[in-house]
Parts: sequence; C-alpha cells; structure tokens
Amino acid sequence: MNGRAGQRVRLMDGRVLDVPTMPLEQRQRLYVRNQILDAWVPAWLWLTESGLPMSTRSWHQVFNVANDRVSRARLALGVKSPWVSVSPHSLRFTFALFYLMAAVGAIDERRGFDSATPFHVETYREAFAEVQSLLGHADETTTINIYLEPVKGLRRDPLLRRSAVAMWDALEDHSMLVGFGRETN
Repeated sequence: MNGRAGQRVRLMDGRVLDVPTMPLEQRQRLYVRNQILDAWVPAWLWLTESGLPMSTRSWHQVFNVANDRVSRARLALGVKSPWVSVSPHSLRFTFALFYLMAAVGAIDERRGFDSATPFHVETYREAFAEVQSLLGHADETTTINIYLEPVKGLRRDPLLRRSAVAMWDALEDHSMLVGFGRETN
C-alpha cells in the first residue's frame, strides 16, 4: 500500500496500520516479502552487516566516520576543499537531482530542445511526477518547489553532455546539499 501521507501496511493478521504514525521501533521490525529471494526481508532502509535494521543514531555515526575518512584522504591528496559532509538527506537530494537532469535531458533530446529553449515546467511534468513518486512526496508541488530552480539553472549549463564525474563536480557548485567540497564545522 502506498502514498507517503497515507502509507499503510497490512499485517499478516489482516490489520492495516499507517506507517507514519507507527512508533520507530515498530517500523524497524517491518518485513516485506521479496519474490526474487522467496524470503521475508527487512523493510528498513539502513541495515547492519548481518542484515538487521540499524538504529538512526548508528547510521548517522556511519556517515560521520565515512565523511571523516574521505575528508582526510582528500586532504592528503591536496584537494582544494577536501571536507566532505554527506548525509542520507544529501544522498536523497543528489539522487533526485541526477534523476531529474537525466529525464530533462531525455525530454530535451526527444523534442529537439537545447539549453536556450525556454524552460516550462509543464514540458517536464512527467519527470517531476516520477521523482515525486520515487521520493514519496505527497504532492507534486513539493517536488517542483524543491527542484525547479536547481534544474532550470543546471539545464542552461552544458552539464548534460558531461561525464558523470564532471556532472558531479558541476552539481556540487550549484547546491550545498550535494555534499562534496563543502567545509563542515
């Protein structure tokens, strides 16, 4: 059962519960049937090495340790701005922005548009709707409000014709949420 605002699960005993109102501990104990593996697997996103749900505090610590390790390595390489601050939120934002840029590029290519063609959100509504669905936003306007300006700005950049590494570098110049190249305190 879907729909972020009304995301619900049906338990094996037939009860239906609203996921957003469930206590964290109860959400961590949810399992879903994986048809490929023919097994029950945790529905929780962050899992330990043994495959069990990881506490929120633990996965934040994993990110902090990884950020420190990568920052030290970048500093040792002499990177101008070596500090890394990646979080689950920045990964989500970056994923959505990459996805939108790929979708906008595909729509532009299909319609013969270039970066000088005026950007009208209606032209790209299907791309925003897909990201809305992937992120679980209850309303498409949420997705548009968050991503419209970054997408419009990046569309004018020859970013869509770059490699993934060059695209990442350009993205980090456009948003603090991307993560790399930002000093943390």
